[in-house]
Amino acid sequence: MQKLFKYLLAVMVIGSTSILTAYEASGASAELSTPSDGNTVESSTQTTPTPSPAKQPTLEGVFYVLERISKATDSGIVSLTPGTKVLLVHTGTPMVITDGQQQYQAYSYQLTKNPDLGEKLAREEHSKQAKFEQAVLQTTQERQKQEYLAKKTIRENIKTIIERQQKIIKIQQQIKDVRRDIFENTPNSLTQPPLFPDAWRNPGPLQLFLADKKKELRHLEEELEKLCGYATFN
Repeated sequence: MQKLFKYLLAVMVIGSTSILTAYEASGASAELSTPSDGNTVESSTQTTPTPSPAKQPTLEGVFYVLERISKATDSGIVSLTPGTKVLLVHTGTPMVITDGQQQYQAYSYQLTKNPDLGEKLAREEHSKQAKFEQAVLQTTQERQKQEYLAKKTIRENIKTIIERQQKIIKIQQQIKDVRRDIFENTPNSLTQPPLFPDAWRNPGPLQLFLADKKKELRHLEEELEKLCGYATFN
């Protein structure tokens, strides 16, 4: 009987201690959450919002040309070269795009949204254009050189023709003078040679003179034949 009484007493003591501990804990919590003026304030936890990452600008409507796209205008043919950056104006089949100056019609297989591919195509097109311009420059310079040489040859030929014609005229005049000297100084029954009035007494100098003139005449006629291709003289 005494053991039962001690057991019940111990249970009562332990229960009272637990209740007291719970009461003290709840009282301390109430003191922390209750201000001195008696007004009850509900505690709340404030959460700082995490900033969202900045949204990258989209390239919606931006394309790069994969192949040359051309169209006719009043002033001629205009083209978009590979790698050109364009903007979408209207969707459809075909689409309408613009480079900021002209609008073009294009199909999806002619465009790409890959900027790296567009940059590569632009570099390749620039290299092709530079080589083409260099080839055109070389061709133009070569043509100008040929034209210069051709004009130079024509000028030289004209100069040669003029000089030859002048020489022909000079030789023709010399032949005429030699023939006149021969004719005038050939003795006959009516006239005496003007350069050799006493030739009838001393014919030697006259004969030597006439022989030299005939030799000179043959030489002039041969030279004239080389220049003209014929030996006719009137």
